[in-house]
Amino acid sequence: MQGTTVDRRGKPRTIRLVKAADVPIKRHVKIKAAANPYDPEWETYFEERLGLQMKENLREYEKLLKLWYKQNGRCPQCGQKITPETGWHLHHRVWVVNGGDDSMANLVVMHPICHMQLHGQTNLAESFGCCIASSEEGV
Repeated sequence: MQGTTVDRRGKPRTIRLVKAADVPIKRHVKIKAAANPYDPEWETYFEERLGLQMKENLREYEKLLKLWYKQNGRCPQCGQKITPETGWHLHHRVWVVNGGDDSMANLVVMHPICHMQLHGQTNLAESFGCCIASSEEGV
């Protein structure tokens, strides 16, 4: 179904009614019930969620690419290249729980292992080197 109207400059403009069936279904991942954005224990959980949202949203994906280019494609923790094979995580320089935000100035892209090492969750990076191939693609 479509119709024609006149825009503010007097030019005819065609308007089409979009069918609901033409809109793709987008599933949203629920936030875990116990998750608290103001609790430091949940900081990495919310960083991972932000990374997934950035990967799926075109505008946010462009933001992710700008961060990657700004860092010359390198991890600030180890200095090695960040590739799809190594995967990546987003890290807030100033944690959200400490007043940080999701601005470009407060975000960096890191290897998943380097990110876990930075948050003190694992010493795996010391054992195997920080740039082992990851099965996680861009969390």
